[in-house]
Amino acid sequence: MSIHLFDLPEGISEVEYLSDIEKLNSFYIESGLEKNYTVLKVGEKSDVSEYRYALVSTYRSAEEYESTHNLGEEYEAFVEYLFDKYDEMMRAEIYRKVYALN
Repeated sequence: MSIHLFDLPEGISEVEYLSDIEKLNSFYIESGLEKNYTVLKVGEKSDVSEYRYALVSTYRSAEEYESTHNLGEEYEAFVEYLFDKYDEMMRAEIYRKVYALN
């Protein structure tokens, strides 16, 4: 799994961010893979004020991980668009690539 903990940049709504993630997921689905990214949010009643969102991706193997990052030119152009759009957010995020222990 990959886990990204972050806060949305000012001016980006949850609806807009979710739309971008759904577009990203569409590349995986169109390639015959399953939906890859899930967005989570800390509950409204929580006193957590930073890193309120998580983007989680799952992979069944190292090979699948590699294949999800090689989906063609349109995918690469969209990923570049996301990196530009969310550059500030991605610089501040906490990222971890984790493996199941059990």
